[in-house]
Amino acid sequence: MKGPFAKRGFSQTEILSRWPTIVGPMLAQHSCPERLTFEREKAAGANLLVRVEGAFGLELQHLAPQVIDRINTYFGYRAVARLSIVQGPIPRQSPRPRAAARDLSPAEEKSVVDAVAATRDPELAQALAALGRAVVAASPAEPVPSGADGATDSAPKHAEAPDVL
Repeated sequence: MKGPFAKRGFSQTEILSRWPTIVGPMLAQHSCPERLTFEREKAAGANLLVRVEGAFGLELQHLAPQVIDRINTYFGYRAVARLSIVQGPIPRQSPRPRAAARDLSPAEEKSVVDAVAATRDPELAQALAALGRAVVAASPAEPVPSGADGATDSAPKHAEAPDVL
């Protein structure tokens, strides 16, 4: 075990990096794993020290069996047997700035509408169309046709050979 996380018992940093996935966003917002301690010569059944903010400690204490079950289910073995709770400030990560979504071209909008046209449930069709628009808007824009022959602006242009004769 090497590195700064190993000193705190985290031979795998996955419990740190995946904490919101493991325990859910509500619990992750108010808690963070601090230290994982194993009994000598045992690779399972560790004690996980969790830092919580304010009065959330009582909530986590009541949810401890479910949290332990979620952790062990995530790892696929009985990695944690007990939770110890300590109150203190939780480090906050600033949200990543999202790139602004671009507007869809008429062809892209038609493609999304056509893809969900066969859906009978109007609410589902509306949700699928919104998802489709978000996916298309997050992808790079398609090249725009520049001429009647269907050639695009992004097509390679060949220099004409000079007339030598």
